[in-house]
Amino acid sequence: VHLSTIKQDMDCAIEYFNVINIRRKHPITLINNIDNSLLSVQCLKMIFQPILENVLKHAFSVDDSGTITISSITDEKKAIIEITDNGCGINEDKLSLIKAQLEESDLNKLQKGEHIGLLNVNMRLKLYYNKECGIEIISKESFGTTIRIIFEKEAPASEN
Repeated sequence: VHLSTIKQDMDCAIEYFNVINIRRKHPITLINNIDNSLLSVQCLKMIFQPILENVLKHAFSVDDSGTITISSITDEKKAIIEITDNGCGINEDKLSLIKAQLEESDLNKLQKGEHIGLLNVNMRLKLYYNKECGIEIISKESFGTTIRIIFEKEAPASEN
C-alpha cells in the first residue's frame, strides 16, 4: 500500500488543479483551510486529486466562476476533509443514484458510467480502513456540493 501524508497528497492535488484551472476563461478560486494538525496524518495516495478533478468537471460550466473551499472537521479518531463548491449542485435524482453507488460494495457493478474517480476513492478508503470510512456527498441544486472524505487517522495494522 502506498501511503502519503494529507499535506503531500493535497499539495499534489492542488498543483494538478492549478494546471487545469489556468486554462479556464474564469479560473475557480481555491481556498485551503485544512487544520495544520491533520497535515502530517498518513493517508492513501491519490485521494484528493480525483475529487478536485470531479468538482472542476461537474460543478462549473466552462464560463462559470466560483469557489472551492477545502476544510477539515475536528474528530479524535478520524480525518474528515470537506471539499465544498458553490457550483451548480446535483439534482435529487442524480444525487440518489451517486449515493447508491457509494453504498455498493461489488466493484463489478461500478465499472460503468461516470464518477469513477469518486467511486474509486470511496472503495479504496473502505477497503483499506473500514466500512465507516469513505465519501459522503451533500448537495443542493443551484447552491453547490460538499464532498466529505472520511478515514482513520491511524493506518490499520499491517497483516503479516
